[in-house]
Amino acid sequence: MIEINKLKSFEEDKQNIFQTFLASENDTNLLLTTAKKFLEIKNPEPTLTIKICEKIHKIYEEKEIQNKKINSIIQEEENWKLSISKELQNKHHDYKEELEKIEKNKQFYDFLPTSIKSNVLEYQRKMLDVSMLMVKSAYHIYNDSMIRLKTPKTQQQQQQQDKMDIDSNENEEAIDSKQLENDYLLTFNKVLNQAIKDILPSFSIEIAKFLKEKNLPMICTRVCKELAIKISNERKVERETLKKSDCGDLDQVTYQVIETCIGSIFDTISKLDQKVKLSPHLISDRELSDLTILKNGELLKEFIEFILPDYLQSPEGIIKIGQYLLSINQYNHVVLVAERGRIRLEKLKKEQLEKEQLQQKLQSCTKEIESIEKVSGYSDEKRGELIKLEKEFSVYKMYPTYYSMSKREFSKHNLDIATLRIKSILEMKDATKGILNIQSHLDDTLKTLLDPNHIYQLAVLLQKTEIDTALVYGERCQRFITDLEILREVRLPLTLRIKQLENEETTLRLDGRTISEEKKIELEQLLEKTQSLPEFPFFSELTNRNEYDHLNLQVAQMMITCVLEKKSKLSTSKDQSQKDRINQQVSALIIMCLEKFKDPKYLLELEKHLKLSREDKVVIQIANQIFNRCDEIENQRIERVLLEKKEKETIDELEKSKIIEQIKKLPTFPYYASLTIENQYDDTIYDAAEQLMSFLLDNISFIDEKLRKSKLFNIKNIEDEQLIKDREETEKLVTESLSNCLKFVRSPSLVCKFANALGAKRESLYLEISKHIHPIITEKHKQAMEIKQHQFLIETLNLELSDLSKMKKEMPESDIELLQSTTDRMKTIQFPYLEQWVRSSHYNSQLISNGIQLLLKNKQEYQSPKTSTISKNELTNLIKSNQENFIEQFKLLSQYLEDPKTFTEILTLLRVGNDFENVTEVGKLAFAKLKLFREHQNKVKELNEKKKLLVEERDQLNKQRRRLSTEKHLSLREITISEHLNSLLEPYYIANLDTLALIIGSVLIEANTCERSEFEIKASSKAFENQFKYISEQRKRINDTISQSIKLVVENINSIEDLLKFTNDLYSKKEYLLVLQVGQIIEASLEQKKNTIEHKENLLKEIKELQGKYLHSQNPKDREKIQAFIDQNQQEYDSITLEHTYEVNKDLTIQITKLMIESASIEDQGDILREQLILSFKNTTSPLDWDRIRNISNEEEWAETKKDLVIYIMKREENINSKIELLLKDLLFEEAIQIFPHPSSDNDEELDIQLNLLVSLYDAVDQHAFHLINGVIPIIQRFAKRCYIEWKYEKLDILYDSLQKRFPKEIVSIFTIAIDMMLVNILQSQYPLFLNMMKSMKNRLVATLGLDSLWEDFLAGFRKNYKSKKRLIQMISLIGDSVWQINVNPNSATGKQIAKRTLPQSSQSAHKKIKVSAPTPSLIGTPKKASAKKSVDEDIDEEFLDENEDNENEDNENENEEQEELEATDEE
Repeated sequence: MIEINKLKSFEEDKQNIFQTFLASENDTNLLLTTAKKFLEIKNPEPTLTIKICEKIHKIYEEKEIQNKKINSIIQEEENWKLSISKELQNKHHDYKEELEKIEKNKQFYDFLPTSIKSNVLEYQRKMLDVSMLMVKSAYHIYNDSMIRLKTPKTQQQQQQQDKMDIDSNENEEAIDSKQLENDYLLTFNKVLNQAIKDILPSFSIEIAKFLKEKNLPMICTRVCKELAIKISNERKVERETLKKSDCGDLDQVTYQVIETCIGSIFDTISKLDQKVKLSPHLISDRELSDLTILKNGELLKEFIEFILPDYLQSPEGIIKIGQYLLSINQYNHVVLVAERGRIRLEKLKKEQLEKEQLQQKLQSCTKEIESIEKVSGYSDEKRGELIKLEKEFSVYKMYPTYYSMSKREFSKHNLDIATLRIKSILEMKDATKGILNIQSHLDDTLKTLLDPNHIYQLAVLLQKTEIDTALVYGERCQRFITDLEILREVRLPLTLRIKQLENEETTLRLDGRTISEEKKIELEQLLEKTQSLPEFPFFSELTNRNEYDHLNLQVAQMMITCVLEKKSKLSTSKDQSQKDRINQQVSALIIMCLEKFKDPKYLLELEKHLKLSREDKVVIQIANQIFNRCDEIENQRIERVLLEKKEKETIDELEKSKIIEQIKKLPTFPYYASLTIENQYDDTIYDAAEQLMSFLLDNISFIDEKLRKSKLFNIKNIEDEQLIKDREETEKLVTESLSNCLKFVRSPSLVCKFANALGAKRESLYLEISKHIHPIITEKHKQAMEIKQHQFLIETLNLELSDLSKMKKEMPESDIELLQSTTDRMKTIQFPYLEQWVRSSHYNSQLISNGIQLLLKNKQEYQSPKTSTISKNELTNLIKSNQENFIEQFKLLSQYLEDPKTFTEILTLLRVGNDFENVTEVGKLAFAKLKLFREHQNKVKELNEKKKLLVEERDQLNKQRRRLSTEKHLSLREITISEHLNSLLEPYYIANLDTLALIIGSVLIEANTCERSEFEIKASSKAFENQFKYISEQRKRINDTISQSIKLVVENINSIEDLLKFTNDLYSKKEYLLVLQVGQIIEASLEQKKNTIEHKENLLKEIKELQGKYLHSQNPKDREKIQAFIDQNQQEYDSITLEHTYEVNKDLTIQITKLMIESASIEDQGDILREQLILSFKNTTSPLDWDRIRNISNEEEWAETKKDLVIYIMKREENINSKIELLLKDLLFEEAIQIFPHPSSDNDEELDIQLNLLVSLYDAVDQHAFHLINGVIPIIQRFAKRCYIEWKYEKLDILYDSLQKRFPKEIVSIFTIAIDMMLVNILQSQYPLFLNMMKSMKNRLVATLGLDSLWEDFLAGFRKNYKSKKRLIQMISLIGDSVWQINVNPNSATGKQIAKRTLPQSSQSAHKKIKVSAPTPSLIGTPKKASAKKSVDEDIDEEFLDENEDNENEDNENENEEQEELEATDEE
């Protein structure tokens, strides 16, 4: 007892202390912090936390009451102020003092702190924090109690005081655990009710979410119901006070409440289920009972029935709830929600109708008041009624926006609800495995829908499971569409006429006029008719005539799919009557579609829809309808366009009216087609044809796959005979359909596309299409060119007419008649795809090229391992068929292919495929086409030349204002038209044929050589070890083929340059023998061209000679004969056209000989190599070639060859230095002396080369043939004179170095003659230069040779001969004196010349001497007798003397005077 009293004492002390704390005036923040700490401590005190929270609640409520009083005072004054402002408008009283007081009060209120002003959101947020803490504390007590209740100790300690404030007197009695649970729950609910009592629903929802987290769905549901009630009350307050609730969007809050409640239920079910599975021993009876109740669905059903639609009134919210339940597979509840949503929509319609009626009353009352006041009547009664109505109508301002939604929005919500309902019942039926009868639900749903689009959307949902119902929906949809279109046809004309009259009335009223009485009566009658008609549905547009065309198509596709699905389900059935009914149903649907749909695009969509149906006859029927309909539209378009064009061009009114009548009688042109676009449905026709053929081929593949599986797996339920029969029938359909498709696919580009599409699936179809289109292309191209010819004729005639009009002349009547008749004829011609047919040749190329590629690709696939799944017999048949098709394709190639580029592509393909036999044949065909192109180009060239002559003649006659003769004029016209036609031909008609031949030839030769290489590899194998005859025959055949190919290439290449490129190509491919073969042909051609050039040059020489004779002849008869020869030669000269100049011809010869020399060296062809070296030498005169010829020749051959080459060299006029060099190398000194050139006077470098050659010649003759030395001396004299006269004496040093060894006196002789010439016109300013020359000679004779006497004799003779030159003699006498230095004045003109002419020593020895080989008996001829030495005077070159005379005449007068003065000085 002592212990118990102590415990009670401790508890009482705690309570006293807590009460003292609670009674004291503490801040709310301190109280809230303390309450949180009581809950967070180690031994929580949730009861104390609840009491503190209750205390905080009271404080907040008292404070909010005070704040609301202040706000009410402020609001009252604001309302009074508003009423005063209204009174001021009526000017009944002046409230100046009152307004001033109100303004002062307002300033005072603004000065007050915000803490005493009411802030609802802040207040609710604080209250929510406190309430949430209360709920958490209560849940802590409830949860702790339930845990203790489950433990054994709990039942033994029931006598202890309970923490939930149960009366201590009742503890003595035994309490049932279930009763305890209820008591605990009741206590928790009391705290919960107290927590949410003063909180707005938008904030209270947080408490509901807390309950959801703690898996308390029952309590959460109850709280959500209470929140829904509070929200409903808030909505009523809104409408009464006309003020928005502080909760915000009430419908959104309601939706969140419902979503939280449903989420709580299903989250708890999920967690309890998991707990049952994982830990069944831990679950309590109460949890099992809750799980049973929750799964039963009664709780959710009750909640939905309670809250929908009275509390959640938004249709969108109801639909979202249904969608949420559908997502969690609660189909029963979805049906319930859908039904509640439909009820809500019906109620909303009524409320909307009431609103409209009230609005109409308002409008009528307002109009009555206006009419009364207009006549100054008494309107107070009506105005009171108006105020009453306005007050009633003002409530609708607080209604949500869905109260004003349109009929379309209503219909959309209705569709969403119906969709939810159908999806749910379909899922319910699927869950019961088809036992559940849902037909009544589907029928009821259909009754609620009016919009055809909505009906179709639901039908799509049903078509997979409820086929019959989907068909019913589809029929209803089509019936509605038909009724709508009938109503539209009646109502639309009336509506349009009414609008027209009303617009006219409005326009006239603006001008102060009115419409006529007749139109007024008509307008009234139209309005009466319109009102008597049913109202046009809101979901359709009256003016959109074709609004439901696409929907009709979709419905038809859906219905066909349903029927075909039923048919597929009956495929294994033996009930033939059902099958017949289904087939009849399919036929009826197709016939209906073909009658209803006239737009080819819709028919094409229908055909696409049936792609996987296996209904081949149906698809063929639709495709044929597309073809016929497109053809019909195009014919209608052409007929209408021609008539309209004719009507525009017609001037006669009577004729014009007849044409207009004809146009009116024409069928109405479809709205979906265009009058201005030709062949606008070509793509549609192509798509229909391609889909049809693909469909049939896929069916055949399907049957083949069935047959293959039947054989492979021995399937007994597959009837092979029936499948084979079906396949044969389908093959017939393929043939018939292809023929029919080709009748309508007329564009050549689309036919090619069609062939490619089908060829990918079956190569035989590609071949059939090619056979069909190739002749058509040829014929149509011919016809198109004829039409173009007529067009060009009209253009040409119009141009001639224009030119004649400018010249004020008239066109001949025949030409006018021709122009008129041709123009009229062209107007009647309709030729589709004219431009495509004009340039249709490339379609032939495209078809043939693609066909070859396709066949080769298939051939490769048949030979690949991928075809192992096909049986051997099938594979053999495929290969055989491929070969036959290739032969047929090759026939087409030989007949229709023209494009060289395509030939090249095919040659490459065949070469890659190692089809060498066909490569040769295709190459021959290609070159045959090139010959035709060359003939065409030659004809065009002839026509151009002829046109040029005619145009020149015409221009000359035009200047004389005359015309060409009729014959020539017609000829010029024909040529002009031919030019226009030629411009339409393919580019390869005017291409460089040599280049094309080169390309084709390269590919052809490459293929031939590849065949030879492969054969040689095979021949070296063991398989051909002893087959010598076969190998020989094959080698001969291949070599003959290569020779023929080479011949073809060379025959078709006229250009030497291209032939040379061809040779280079062969050389790069290491075909050296072929290089030699082609090179010989090129050399022969070059030789012929060279002869032609020489012949033309000879003709020119003869002409000049004859012209000279003609001028010198005085006999008229001789002159006539000479003139005849001149004319004959001139004509022949003009007729010769040179393709190359001599230099170009020579360059080409050098190039080909180089290739042939290298090829002959590689192939060890000695004779050819020697011939080519000789030819190369004759063109280059290269010492290297000369040496190579000598090296590969024996003595006899070289002697003969050398003789010929020397003769050739002697005849040549160019490059004489190299000739001499060659002659010197082989000791042919006599020939070298004979052709040695005169010294060069223009080029110092050339003069140095010549001097070097002269030194080499002199040294060689001196060493090897001294008996010829007298022939070299005159040459030396000529060069010495040239150097001295040009003051270039220093260049003679290297020559004198050789000459002085044997002939020093000859040097003095040459020097003496040169001085005689130089002193004739020497100037005084040139004396220093002259003295230098004398000094150089003195040094050579005295210092070098030691011939003092020779120099003295020369000096004595000089003094004797030139006595008058005393000053010069005096200067010469001083040469050698050490004190006397002779310098050239650098500033003088002569000094400049000396400085310029004097070369450095290195320049004089820059050219090396020619090495001469040792003489041999076989190379040195018999020496000739030496000729007598000629005198120096006789060897003086005439040109040299003439030049001296010219120099004397060109001296200016000042120099002559200076010379005379010097001579006078010398004489003195």
